[in-house]
Amino acid sequence: MESCKYVDPSVKEEQLSENDVLLREQFVEYYLYNYNAYDACLKLGFLEPYAVEWAKVFMADNYVRRLIQTKESEGVGGFFEEVEQRTTYALMKQVAAYRGPGFSHAAAQKAVAKMGDWLGMGPRDRREQRQQESLEHRQGGVMLVPAFTTSENWADYAIKSQGQLKESVRD
Repeated sequence: MESCKYVDPSVKEEQLSENDVLLREQFVEYYLYNYNAYDACLKLGFLEPYAVEWAKVFMADNYVRRLIQTKESEGVGGFFEEVEQRTTYALMKQVAAYRGPGFSHAAAQKAVAKMGDWLGMGPRDRREQRQQESLEHRQGGVMLVPAFTTSENWADYAIKSQGQLKESVRD
């Protein structure tokens, strides 16, 4: 810490009180739930007119920025999985409970299907599997064109492929 001895105190970050640190940590926790600073301030108990102002203050705060960056970098170890589980639960709860204006059974079913796709359980996966199987068991009539950088490479490949085709027809 000897190297920091000559730094001008006016350019250093101010020391936060214990309550300020706790407030910022709670803000970051709420913020990382849905990445909405205004919503995080409301959850902290700020009134609506002040939540907008405090959201700007918190998002400009260096301590908050560093904490968000740290939490996101730790996300590989389980944070994003927890967020995904909470989001999935909230969406399922909303789909199951919503009966307000504009509600239709078809819309609820579509929302559930989209969530299934998002979670890797939808028909899209079966469709991709069928496409993969059809590529593996491809029959004649379709020519696959590989990507080559020069026409000479393409010509060499085409001649070799034609020779293999002639050999397979003879057999």
